[in-house]
Amino acid sequence: MSPTSGFVARIAGLDVVEGCPVNQEQNRRGFRQEFALFQELTPMENLWYIGELYGMHKDDIRKRSVELLRTVDLPEVKNKVSATFPGA
Repeated sequence: MSPTSGFVARIAGLDVVEGCPVNQEQNRRGFRQEFALFQELTPMENLWYIGELYGMHKDDIRKRSVELLRTVDLPEVKNKVSATFPGA
């Protein structure tokens, strides 16, 4: 389905609808997923580590980590090693 209004979205200079200079499927395959977690840690451990780096209080780290995992719909994997995730 083509958009009926709005503006052109571009990723890495490519129009996500029209594709440039190749077709959409080739454009999608050209984008690489970046894995931003320490793979040997769980998502909860990753969030805890970052919270400590920023000097957050432990209660705030715990609360915010749970909120973030819910936001990205991943609370059920909070204790699963990140290296086992797709794209890792």
